[in-house]
Amino acid sequence: MDFKNFKKGRKKLNTAVNKMKDQNPKFKKDERFWTPTKDDTGSSNALIRFLPQPDPEKPPTVSFFQHGFNEKGKWFIENCPSTKENPCPVCEYIEPYWDEDTEESKNYARRYSRTKQFIANILVIKDLMKPENNGKVFLFKFGVKIYEKLEEKVFPESELDEAVQIFDMWKGCAFKLKLRQKSGRNNYDNSEFVSKTGPIADNEDGMETIYKQISDLDEFLIDEKFKAYDKLAKKFNRIMKIKGTTASKPAADDEGDELLDDFEDGPEDATKKSEDLPAEVDDTGKDDDFNFEDDAKEPATDDTKEVAATDEKTSESEPDKKKEAGDDFNFDDDDDDFNFDD
Repeated sequence: MDFKNFKKGRKKLNTAVNKMKDQNPKFKKDERFWTPTKDDTGSSNALIRFLPQPDPEKPPTVSFFQHGFNEKGKWFIENCPSTKENPCPVCEYIEPYWDEDTEESKNYARRYSRTKQFIANILVIKDLMKPENNGKVFLFKFGVKIYEKLEEKVFPESELDEAVQIFDMWKGCAFKLKLRQKSGRNNYDNSEFVSKTGPIADNEDGMETIYKQISDLDEFLIDEKFKAYDKLAKKFNRIMKIKGTTASKPAADDEGDELLDDFEDGPEDATKKSEDLPAEVDDTGKDDDFNFEDDAKEPATDDTKEVAATDEKTSESEPDKKKEAGDDFNFDDDDDDFNFDD
């Protein structure tokens, strides 16, 4: 292009400059997911119903491991390759700290360790903070605490408790989700299933409408959702200021790539700095919730780091039985807005 044509086309410069934004896409929330909306106290109450997958032969939930933490304002939020039994640079990095077997080293390891996450389809029956969600089908990501409540309802330990197929659209039951804050963390200890069971809609047409909105969960376990070892190690090392191509020891004199750091990806509006995070982790009474879409302004690191039972190095905390303020929220079984016909 000669200078004359360049001069004529200079009005198009603004359009070209705006395209720069596409070269560095920011964290984008998946609108298919539902997250509890908190009130001024950090609490949330909602009534939801867990749904099956479109193929009834597939498990109604999928699970995977994930790492999430904020180091000096830079986010590392990635699925852990150990989900597919592949090596993970982050897990390798913290392994020596677990082996030291001291509280200080364990607390440090918990900061970066993996958490187990679950995804399921749900129907939002009553969202008190966002009633516009009522009657809609969403995806819901949750942690071990909520999953244990699902498992207990489907596979009760006591013979005195009746097993309920909570995912059945005809004979399932709703879940009263009660989110509270304990030590600045999301806690779902007081959440529970209602006793009344019944169909999820008044007629077959309503059931079919809900069914058509259910998502296949296999997409969250495809290989593309898990980065290659080298890519994870490069990103982890850059954030942690570690020299080399493998995650080993931190290098205090390594300033890292400032340009890459400035454009590090992470949740939109995530401004919490690592200096604001506790130096040591106290995992007593904390919840396992690990949801970046909901808590982008809170530290992404989940200090409890509850993982699978086979991970012997992660300790599990006992649930706090103390009832929190505002925990008297109750959905009556005969509420006009929530009445399953037998």
